[in-house]
Amino acid sequence: MLFFDADLLGPWEAQRSNWQYVSGMCTAIGRIQNGRIVGGVLYERDNGESVWMHAAGEGAWINKRLLEVAFDYPFNQLKVKYVIAMVEHGNAQVRKLIERLGFECKAHLPGTSPNGGFMFYQLAASTWQENRNGRRRKHTQTT
Repeated sequence: MLFFDADLLGPWEAQRSNWQYVSGMCTAIGRIQNGRIVGGVLYERDNGESVWMHAAGEGAWINKRLLEVAFDYPFNQLKVKYVIAMVEHGNAQVRKLIERLGFECKAHLPGTSPNGGFMFYQLAASTWQENRNGRRRKHTQTT
């Protein structure tokens, strides 16, 4: 079951992602399974052109419905052109996932985190739409 409560998901996700949640600054889409939170997505810094996305989960938390809603919200509800994600360089599993979703790495800042620095990814609304329609764009994997 999906839920839309940032004050419920925010502290849960912040604890797992090593960042600080501030009430009233985010919107959220979470997933509950067997009565407990298993994952979700938080959005912040909506400036009309782009929005930042944070995601965290446990086990098999991502499903097709959550993916659809997670990208419908920024692109069709907020009407932004881009979703921005920041990932630690050493988190190869998440980097591989978001690259498969169509995100492109725009910058790597070595030394900005203990795990190899932060990498900034961007997903264009047009890329998401192409991927949804089965015309997956070829991407290059980052190192």
